[in-house]
Order: sequence, then structure tokens, then C-alpha cells
Amino acid sequence: MTAYADRFGMPEYPPGDIRWDADKLLKDVGKATAKLKTAEAEAEAEIETVRVHYARGIDPLRDRLKELDKELITLMKSRCVPLFDGMDTVKLLHGILLYAREMKVSIPRDALLKIKGQGWKEAILIAESVDRAVVEKWPDERLVVIGAKRKEKKSYSYELKEVRSELK
Repeated sequence: MTAYADRFGMPEYPPGDIRWDADKLLKDVGKATAKLKTAEAEAEAEIETVRVHYARGIDPLRDRLKELDKELITLMKSRCVPLFDGMDTVKLLHGILLYAREMKVSIPRDALLKIKGQGWKEAILIAESVDRAVVEKWPDERLVVIGAKRKEKKSYSYELKEVRSELK
């Protein structure tokens, strides 16, 4: 028995035993996981540094673009008649201004109650779905009626112990 196995009261299996192979794979998965986490943390730190560095230049540009967009929309709204002169598009040297009119319905918050009160069911959406948690509790006889089956599902997983310096 190795000092590590003896120290933690763990059984140690001889090479060639399937449990020895599985334990070796667990050890390798643990090492690979630790290396991946370290690499991801380093990469994320680098990415954050770059993000912060460029944000100083990008954020003011983004803010200025929002201001200009708002200013242009305000100009089009306030000076609609002279700008569009009865047309829906105005071609300019640096782009095209677009104007559209459409009818929209504004629906008040209490509309659903009023629609129900009038009995106008065609205007009400009802989303239906199977409640899996309920169906899974049903007896097999009931499952058969809806074409469902209860079947065994095998799953395999593992848990890693925290990587200690002895494993590295």
C-alpha cells in the first residue's frame, strides 16, 4: 500500500485490476481538470485586462453614437414635413432617411379581464404542455393509455476528490 493510500485509509488495487484502471483514469481526469481550470482562469484574467483597456476608448465612442442616433431621430421627428416632403425615403450623400406610418393597437393592462368578461375566447392564448412530474408518478396502467412507458435508464458518472500535491 502506498503512503497516500495508507494515509487516507483508501484501498489500493493491484495493476491489472479493473478498479486500478478506473482509479488511474480518475487521477488523470482530476489532473486534467485542474490544468484546465488554471488555464481558463489565466485566460479570463487576460481577457478582462484587454476588455478594461479597450473599454476606455470604446465606451465614449458607444455613448457618442447613442447621442448622435438620438439627435438624428429627434431631427427627423421635429422636422418631418420639410425633410420628407410627403415621401417615405430621402436619399442623402451619407445615407438614407426612412419614414413610415402604421396603425398600432395599444392594449391596456386590464384588457385580459375585459376580454374574458365579454367571452371573446379567440383573443386569449392558452399554452398547454404535459406536466412530466405528474405523469412520472402515474401507475403503469395509466401510462399505457397515453403510450408512455417506464423504462430503466442507466447512468454513469464520477466524483473527483480534490487534487492534492501527492497526485501531481
